[in-house]
Amino acid sequence: MIEFRSVTKKYSNNVVALDGISTRIDSGEFVFLVGASGAGKSTFVKMLLKEIDPTKGDVIVSNKNLKAITKRDVPYYRRKIGMVFQDYRLIPNLNVFENVAFAMRVIDATPKEIRRRVPMVLALVGLSDRSKSYPDELSGGEQQRVSLARAIANNPSLLIADEPTGNLDPDTAKDIMRLLMDINKAGTTILMATHAKEIVDASEKRVIVLEKGKIVRDEKKGRYELNVRPVVYGHAISDQRIHFPFQIRKPFYLQAWFLIPGMLGFIGLVFKVLKYRQKLAEKKFSAERDRIELKYEILKAQINPHFLFNSFNTLASFVEEDPKLAVEYIEKLSDYYRMITQYRDHKLITVEKELEIMMDYIFLLKKRFGENLDCAVSVDDVTMRIPPLTLQLLVENAVKHNVASALKPLQIQIEYHGGEYLIVRNVLQLKRGSKTSTNFGLSTVMNRVQSVSAKEVKVEVTDREFIVHVPLVKSKDQ
Repeated sequence: MIEFRSVTKKYSNNVVALDGISTRIDSGEFVFLVGASGAGKSTFVKMLLKEIDPTKGDVIVSNKNLKAITKRDVPYYRRKIGMVFQDYRLIPNLNVFENVAFAMRVIDATPKEIRRRVPMVLALVGLSDRSKSYPDELSGGEQQRVSLARAIANNPSLLIADEPTGNLDPDTAKDIMRLLMDINKAGTTILMATHAKEIVDASEKRVIVLEKGKIVRDEKKGRYELNVRPVVYGHAISDQRIHFPFQIRKPFYLQAWFLIPGMLGFIGLVFKVLKYRQKLAEKKFSAERDRIELKYEILKAQINPHFLFNSFNTLASFVEEDPKLAVEYIEKLSDYYRMITQYRDHKLITVEKELEIMMDYIFLLKKRFGENLDCAVSVDDVTMRIPPLTLQLLVENAVKHNVASALKPLQIQIEYHGGEYLIVRNVLQLKRGSKTSTNFGLSTVMNRVQSVSAKEVKVEVTDREFIVHVPLVKSKDQ
């Protein structure tokens, strides 16, 4: 990927920035470039960016000698390199999305590619919710994340980070390092110039140490070396040095021997808590089911048992998939049966109260059938009365005998615009083997109406609709 072959760089003021260095960085490596100010790190990076050329030697990147790249081709070469700076270098009058998109526009990316890629890299660096913010509205850590997103927007094969954590607090610096590690795991080669010894040692990655233009150490895992030489009143009295290599170890809570058992213990605890909560939910559900079943025993003479069976099947699926929806469903189911219990012994109730009971019933059906069932109510003010559960039984009758699917939604209309009859109609799309009459729901309605009214229920069947005219009973004060 990268190779320096006996590279020397001598500036016009006779300062030797690099002195015959040779090294190789393979594709996919993560390498720290370490050294004091003036050690040659900046020159090393500038050569990779083709900002300067070596005085002697060769710099090879992706099997191509940089000496062969003309000034005209330098911009195209740099498109394969991502750069992260210590001072972020964001464009202040562009928001986060536009700053990242700018790097893609430079390489003539299409608007479609920009719209697809920019949200992806912003999500990768954790800034999806800040895409419309401007640099001065961001913290230092967030600005560096934008800089990082911009650097990887064009999916570079090499990412160079020049002191990316230099202006950040320790916690934010760790976050940036985690992002860099993730990018490296995805296959991007990373070269990071830094002074942060604690980051280098904690990362345990390869370290190249420069000193006075020379590579004095190249190790596969980050370690440090203390160099000691005798000095009197600030002046060295000898060139002899004593070397003390050392490594800053991770704190115990970051060691594998602690992390692995700790994670296993935590997972076990979470599992136990979830099992406990599941048991509580099951007990609550069981208790609610028993309570509703008890009510059913009281009301079974008035209610088709198929509805209760389907209600519990629906509730069981909600308990597993959406507990909040299960709670809402149980509340509506409870309200529905409470109102049934309250009015079951009444011969007549107001149409308004009957519609209220029916709407709870429709809510429960909608949770089972979704958009496959459409029930419309158009009823003018009415003070007349009706036998309780009449509408519920007619709606249930329609659902029982007709297809309700995405291709054929079942449409039911309840309407009253004056007169002595309330009308319930549904689209006729019978299931196989179903009949339009002589069934429990309709016969029950007819019998109950006959017991309180001199008028009879009228049934009308057309090619497209099944229509029931239910006579209403006037209130005593009418």
